[in-house]
Amino acid sequence: MKVRVRQQSPFRSCSPLTYMLSRGHIPVHLGTVRTRRQHGEYHRLVQDLRLDGERFQRYFRLDRAQFDELLTRVGPRITRLDTNWRSPISAAERLAICLRYLATGDSYRSIAYS
Repeated sequence: MKVRVRQQSPFRSCSPLTYMLSRGHIPVHLGTVRTRRQHGEYHRLVQDLRLDGERFQRYFRLDRAQFDELLTRVGPRITRLDTNWRSPISAAERLAICLRYLATGDSYRSIAYS
């Protein structure tokens, strides 16, 4: 009878990203993910739009109060957990992406590049 020896995960001593980089694997989107919070559309444009109610309403087809009400209703259902690989997209950002998709009819891919 063979006894299976369970291999220890290579991630126990370091983060998955550190492990990948040490093995020579560089994720294609790594730079984009790292700078998303400083340069992303949600963190720049949408925060500016919140200051101007009329532009916010034209962009999302909802006013700020409706957006906040919708976020309180669906936020807990669309919130994701933090993982070792990356921090999740916030519920507000997920909702903004969905509403922009519904308002414009653009594909998610074109919205991702905006």
